Amino acid sequence: MPIGYHLQALSTDKSLDFNVFVWNVEPGIKFDYATGRSRIDRSMKVSDSTE
Repeated sequence: MPIGYHLQALSTDKSLDFNVFVWNVEPGIKFDYATGRSRIDRSMKVSDSTE
């Protein structure tokens, strides 16, 4: 299971241009990235801050 995904795009007219990493997280779920398993963990929080 990947820890996240790298996304990059550039449109031909250059109106769209981004390069971001999207973390593979879900509030309330804890992932074990080595095994691909997950479990409910109500203490797991995902920050909505962009800082």
